[in-house]
Amino acid sequence: MNKKRLLLVLLLACWQSASAEMESSLLMNPQWINYNKQSVFAVPDSLVAQPPAQSRQILEWKTEYHGLNLMGNWNYTLDNAQSSSKGSMLEAYFSTSWNNIDFSLGKKIISWGTGYGFRPTDVIFNQDLQSTSKETFEGVPQFSLNYYLDMGEIALVAVPDSYQGDMLFGRYFESFEQYDLQLLAGYSQQRGTQLGAAGVWIVNDSLALHFDATLSEKYQKEVNSLINSNSTLPLANNNPFVSKEYQAAVRSLVGLNYSWGENNNIIVEYWYDDFAYSKTQWQDLIHLAEKQRQLLSSNIPAQAVYGNLAWNLQAMQSIYLLQHNLFLLWSQQGDDGWLPSLSVLYAPEDGGVINTLELSNNLDWMQINIGYRHFGGKADSVYAQLLPEAQFYFNFSRSF
Repeated sequence: MNKKRLLLVLLLACWQSASAEMESSLLMNPQWINYNKQSVFAVPDSLVAQPPAQSRQILEWKTEYHGLNLMGNWNYTLDNAQSSSKGSMLEAYFSTSWNNIDFSLGKKIISWGTGYGFRPTDVIFNQDLQSTSKETFEGVPQFSLNYYLDMGEIALVAVPDSYQGDMLFGRYFESFEQYDLQLLAGYSQQRGTQLGAAGVWIVNDSLALHFDATLSEKYQKEVNSLINSNSTLPLANNNPFVSKEYQAAVRSLVGLNYSWGENNNIIVEYWYDDFAYSKTQWQDLIHLAEKQRQLLSSNIPAQAVYGNLAWNLQAMQSIYLLQHNLFLLWSQQGDDGWLPSLSVLYAPEDGGVINTLELSNNLDWMQINIGYRHFGGKADSVYAQLLPEAQFYFNFSRSF
């Protein structure tokens, strides 16, 4: 967003605040990262930025006036003694109602699904549920109609030019006495026809079961073309990653939520994701990187080798990296004091593990989260080969 556009938005928000209430919050997110120099994908800092310390300060505001809803933020980042700032509109939409129908037009956050670690039916928003950041994510441009039932709704949502191209989805949701059910069907340019279902069953006061699944007509993955190349030299002069299309994708999750004692809660989930790399695809990429790294001892310029290793990192830009996943989240619930939580994301196919330990405290004047995340497991696993090896982070947030 350019400065003139941002200034107009801020002026509009200030004008609205004179006649409408504005909510604001400040989030500070310092973090320290230790990088894995032994990774087969490791490259010099000059090629891929690997700042050991970073701090983000995010001022977020939200207001509503006669159906016009605005939410934006100003993000100030300190990174290796350098600073940058950016303003963003997270939501900017107009909504109105007629009888049991709501109309909405503009940029809006629309998130569906029942999972805690992964949501296949979150087809529009595609939120990263494994992020340690507490910031609000950016919405998408959309037009939606919502028809409200006694205990549910029927929605029709059109999204132009999203991460999947143009999208059109219909969704049915209803809450019954002991369970919730949602069904969806739609079409997008990248995924073709998509069908989905999700639900929650409240077994008793302590136990709830949930599922979340989609079936897509087609999907794409970014793959390294050198893997299937007949070239004797495993190096490319240009970015070797190409988009490859596949047919029929399943994304599915099953899980449970169990509470015991006064304040203990555990969530257990297993999911499968066709959009992620398979075990064979990861093995092929790691093997390619190993062959490329061996060339560092040859007369081939190191810059050419490191450039190819850096291109391989594109495979790690996906939100979810592996097809088979087991997720556990234990937490203590309460209103006072420091409350711990521990999450474990385990990849059963290769033995990789991401462990995250966090302490949170909701004070009268500020909410504090302190956490430590470690990437590891078996030495040849994907998580153990990621560039970040450990992350120590804080989240301080205050509303005013």
